[in-house]
Amino acid sequence: MKFTNKPLISLIAIVCIISIAICSVQIMHSTAGDSPYEDSNQNDSSDEEINPDNGQGDQNEGSDMIKMIVQIGSKNFSAVLYNNPSAMKFLEMLPLEITMNELNGNEKYYYLHDSIPTHIENVRDIHTGDLMLYGSDCLVLFYENFSTSYNYTKLGYIENSEDLKEALGNRDINVIFSIV
Repeated sequence: MKFTNKPLISLIAIVCIISIAICSVQIMHSTAGDSPYEDSNQNDSSDEEINPDNGQGDQNEGSDMIKMIVQIGSKNFSAVLYNNPSAMKFLEMLPLEITMNELNGNEKYYYLHDSIPTHIENVRDIHTGDLMLYGSDCLVLFYENFSTSYNYTKLGYIENSEDLKEALGNRDINVIFSIV
């Protein structure tokens, strides 16, 4: 009686095909949410809360909002930080003079040296003057209104944002954040 391994070889082939398919799905899933920002040192925390609220939300309300000045070139903008742990950690970093990088013709970004606690939300709508955190260390200042599928932590906003786009321009620019 002759013994053949054809069923065993077929089984191994099926297992290999399934393994390749699983790896392909995992690779597609891991690259689908790539950051729009150049730096890849994002801290990915799967326990961060995602809140679909696209308004200011309860975490941002209160009379204890902190005023600050955002200086762009020779122009000063008044800004408000929300009363939340993320904004309070950012406040500890002030005064902060940085060069923010241009992205997409609607925002400036800068990677902070330290991470900030996050409360990630699906904000859906970005407004001119929004100051947010992408991940735990990427500070983003928006100068155009638009819709987004990206998630951010709200830090605050520029109150008088009418001339913000003109002041920021379409290049990398020096920005100074300081307390009033």
